[in-house]
This record gives sequence, structure tokens and C-alpha cells, in this order.
Amino acid sequence: MKKKLTFLYILALTICNTSCKKFIEVEQPSNRITGDVVFQDQATALAAVNGCYARLSNISLTFANGGSSVFLGMYADELTTNITVTDYTDFANSNLSSNNSIVLSNFWRNGYETIYQVNRCLQGLQNTTSIPKPSQDQWQGECYFLRAFCYFYLVNLFGDIPLTTVTNYENNSLLPRSASAEVYKQMKDDLIKATTLLKPEYPSEGKFRANRYAALALLSRLCLYAGDWKDADRYSTEIISSGLYPLPSPANSFLKSSSEAIWQTTIDGQTVNTYDGGSFVPRVAASVLPSYPITDMLRFAFETGDQRYSNWVGSKTVNGISYYYPNKYKSRGTAVTEKVEQPIMLRSGEQYLIRAEARAKLNDLSGSESDLRLVRARAGLATASFGSESVLLAAINRERRIELFAEFGHRWFDLKRSSQLNNTLSYKAGWQATDALFPIPQSEINVDPNLTQNPGY
Repeated sequence: MKKKLTFLYILALTICNTSCKKFIEVEQPSNRITGDVVFQDQATALAAVNGCYARLSNISLTFANGGSSVFLGMYADELTTNITVTDYTDFANSNLSSNNSIVLSNFWRNGYETIYQVNRCLQGLQNTTSIPKPSQDQWQGECYFLRAFCYFYLVNLFGDIPLTTVTNYENNSLLPRSASAEVYKQMKDDLIKATTLLKPEYPSEGKFRANRYAALALLSRLCLYAGDWKDADRYSTEIISSGLYPLPSPANSFLKSSSEAIWQTTIDGQTVNTYDGGSFVPRVAASVLPSYPITDMLRFAFETGDQRYSNWVGSKTVNGISYYYPNKYKSRGTAVTEKVEQPIMLRSGEQYLIRAEARAKLNDLSGSESDLRLVRARAGLATASFGSESVLLAAINRERRIELFAEFGHRWFDLKRSSQLNNTLSYKAGWQATDALFPIPQSEINVDPNLTQNPGY
């Protein structure tokens, strides 16, 4: 075995331990995907693809399973913490180091674990002659979507990152960092492929596997971040015009049955609805504080009468002091016979705000205002007309802060892409401009001589 066991090769040996048998009972060796034999049978091939979803959703507080909401909420100005573990408080204090275990395991490693498994599935599906083409197309489309989803978070957190679409560990173990623009190009290519391969219909019961609209939703966000306003408008419009994802009341937005959910995931077991709820909702014991209270800055940003505040912010009084916490998901994780909440990964509320911002940038102010009014109307708020693009964009930014708070790190990414990090987070004692990027985990640099560190670490 090679000495340089880096993030991708190590995981090649452990990938299927949490995949195949979670979805169907297929007896496979527990330590690896067993070559192309998996992709000679529809049941085992589907199990391998489902394993990619399992990798994202069945480990708590990874970047795709509550971790972006919790840790990026603290890293921005949304959340504080009553947890005293250093690796946690370093997010709240802007004091990350290259040895932070959460940065390594919950973000970097989990992202690349999933990418390896996706690449392995794509390789197997493209080389097999045993799977009918409709199934091949669907499963490849899902894999392209999932790979783009993982790279989206990795590149926006770490900047230039290793980019791989293959499974050759000898090559992967020595990868240098690719420019962010190259990663964005790969993501866009993957998502465009996904939109051509996936159908509008969901391939499973519920919305737990990607359809065409899930790929379009991530693609519209990608285009927004890249400043491609026309395509951001075009892709979000296709989703909204489908009529499949109307905005419900705030009270129903985060239920399993939510009409605005475009893509959800599921968590194994009957004791957890979502890890967001399990993290944010405090235990009932009178003396227990919420683990991640919202900041006063966020709480006071809500307008009077905003139904999102009454439905999405909870409170608990301990020793005469009131603490407020994210309450989009209501269930902490008590035993349930039927889950009423599922993690919502992509939803139409974001799509209206993507289109509003893109249209404002395209000088379609009336179209932008119309989308903004819809989002505010479902929260019980009125919207006046705006006199200029800059005023309208400021209103959209405020609305994104409220609509998407404590949800997948949207606030952090919005501050970053609008160049507002320094102005907004300078109140933190440990803040410095280089904190705009996470540190590359030192353990990864130690085994890859071509991997360099971000400035400031």
C-alpha cells in the first residue's frame, strides 16, 4: 500500500460501508465498491448511486447535513454558541486553524468522500452494457448533480481546490489545487449534463433523489454566484414557471410535505427528523440553554409582523434570560413513528430571490420587484416600489438574510460574494480578511506535496 494515503484513496477503501446495504439488501464486501461487477446488475448499481446520497445525509453536521447551517451560521453573524469545545467556538470567534477537526472531517473529507463515490459510480455506469439506457441516464444525471453539489461547497469555502473526475488514487494523491474558475466550469458542465439526463418527474417516492428541477435549482444558484445574470434568470424561471413548487405559509415551509421543496434528503432511523432541528431546538430540561442562539443582530433585522419570525424563531427562558434560536425545523429528535420533517436542500423561496437579484442586475426592475413582493407577501409583509437598482438590490439582500437564515450557509456566502465580509464581521476579535477562506487541513498538506495552504494560516 502506498504511503501517501490522501483524502480520496483512503476513502476508496471504505466507500460502501455506508451505502449499498442501506437501501437494498445486497451482500457486498463491506470495505469497497467491488469493481465493475456492481454495475452489471440494476439492483446493485442503484444501491451504489443511493450510497452517494447516504454519504451526504446519514452523518450528522457534515456540510450537507446540518453542518453548513450550524458552523457557517456561527462563522457569519447569525449564531453564537453555548458549546465550549474549541473546534466549535473557533467558528464563532473567527479563529479557525489548519488543524480544526470539523473543517477536516465535516467539510473537506466528507465532500471528497462523496465525490470519490460519485466518480466511481459514473465510471461504472459509463462502462457497463448491462444497465438499460433510461436507468443509465437517470443515475448518471443524479451523479453529475451530486458531484456539482459537493464541489459547490468545497470551492466556495476553500477557494482553489483539487479537482478530480476520476478514481485513480495515484493521480488523486498528488493533485495540486485547480483555479476556482476551472471548478466552476466543471460544476456548470456537470449540471447542464444533469438537466439533459434527468426528467421532471422524481425517480423515487418523495423528493429524495434529484430530478431535472433540482439540477436547475443548483445551476441557477451557480450562475448567480458567477454573475451570469441571464442564465440565473432563465433557469430559475423554468422552475418557477413549472408551477410545481408554490410558496406555502411559513408554518408549512419546512414540513416533509412542503410544496416549495425541490430536493430533500432522508435520514435513517426513527429518532431524528433533521440534524438542523436536533442541533438548534434545545432540550426541554429547564436549565439547558440552546446550543446555538441567534445573534441580536439577526433577531432585530426582522420587521414587525414578519410571520417568519413567529414561525421560524423559537425562544427559551433560562434563569430569567430569554434565548432565541432557529426554529425552522421544530422536531429536536424524539422518537417518532412517522417523520413530519425532512431536510430541505433546495427550495423555491431561494429561486424567487435568485430571479429577483438577476432581474435587478439586468435592469428588469418591475420583474425583480414582483418576485420580491411574492416572497414578502407569504411572510405577511407589504413591499413598496423601489426607485433604483441599488435600492432594490439592498432590499433583496435584506430579504435573503431573513428568508435564508441559518440555512446552508447562505448568509456567509452572500456576505462573501458581495464583498461585505470585512465590514460586517470586523466586530469579531479574531477576524482578519484572510478568514474569507477556510484553511486547507494540514493533515492533507502533509501527505500531498502539491497541496498548498491558504494565506493567513
